[in-house]
Amino acid sequence: MSQRWLIPKQTVNMILKDFENKKLVELLPMQGDKRNKSIQFTAAGREYADTILPAFRKAELAAIQRMGLERMHRLSEDGALFIKLFQEAERSSLP
Repeated sequence: MSQRWLIPKQTVNMILKDFENKKLVELLPMQGDKRNKSIQFTAAGREYADTILPAFRKAELAAIQRMGLERMHRLSEDGALFIKLFQEAERSSLP
């Protein structure tokens, strides 16, 4: 998750532990590799997500509509370029 979203592992871990403490998710060991975890919503977590996600989706669609298709394409392309350049810079700066 941290590599895909380009955020520190500690941040992902802290958020997931908070969600786990609030009984919103369960972290279950993966079959092939016990170090990695599968993230599962609990019933309470699914209920919580179901209450907030529709509002987020509605706001997202409103913003996309106001931006227009051309700007959304540009945003997507610029984001992809940033990630590519960031990964290249990260690889070249590692020992």
